[in-house]
Amino acid sequence: MAAQTSPLPARCLAEARRHIPARLLRLRRRPRRILTGNLAGLWQVAVVWAVAIMVATYVVGGVSGAHINPAITLALAVWGRFAWRDVVFYAAFQFVGAFAAAAMLFFLFGSFLAEKEAVQARRPGPAGE
Repeated sequence: MAAQTSPLPARCLAEARRHIPARLLRLRRRPRRILTGNLAGLWQVAVVWAVAIMVATYVVGGVSGAHINPAITLALAVWGRFAWRDVVFYAAFQFVGAFAAAAMLFFLFGSFLAEKEAVQARRPGPAGE
């Protein structure tokens, strides 16, 4: 693994940015399936996920190493291929990127999903159900 030459803030932001397109492409299929009733097969799901990871990795891989998720960051640190002092920052920004993507999806699809649930008379159950 090549030594990281970019400063830590740039690498952390790249990790957050890498998660946004990957999560958007992967997670957007559930609201789309619910809204359209179009159930995608395993092949479509696998291809979309693979393309999302590939594009995101090519976009930020040269800056941050594109660790994919905190488990890989932790594993690289355990194997001595990543500095322990950077693990918390990387993991935090990976979560920030994932939550930013979820917020974007909620913003894009939230009202449509609420409308669909109202039409089908679906009500959220009590916590824990």
